[in-house]
Amino acid sequence: MLHPSLGTGAYEFKLTKGLSVPFDVVVPHQLNSLFKAKKGRLAVKIRDVGIFKKPFDVFILERVPAYVALVFWKRGCRHFYLVDIDVWFKESQESVRRSITEARAAEIGVKYTL
Repeated sequence: MLHPSLGTGAYEFKLTKGLSVPFDVVVPHQLNSLFKAKKGRLAVKIRDVGIFKKPFDVFILERVPAYVALVFWKRGCRHFYLVDIDVWFKESQESVRRSITEARAAEIGVKYTL
């Protein structure tokens, strides 16, 4: 698999301290947003709440890379795996498992070291 850039894109990070990440941890509205960002246009309004200064009001992602980023946390962990949203969805539908292991993430995704 080609090494995707960590540039402009849509990323949904999921962290586990266990041996696998359940597929249903990426909920339907997140899947829909990732698909919109990759295949069409996703506009997001940043709400005016809290004490933090927001950088601007709205951002639009149009046909950008979209990934589920998986962190299999353990002491000293300095890496994660990016799985393209289309690959993630296919895997979630076709896998005999209800979750993805780190070994499988390494097979279908790209490993990034921090």
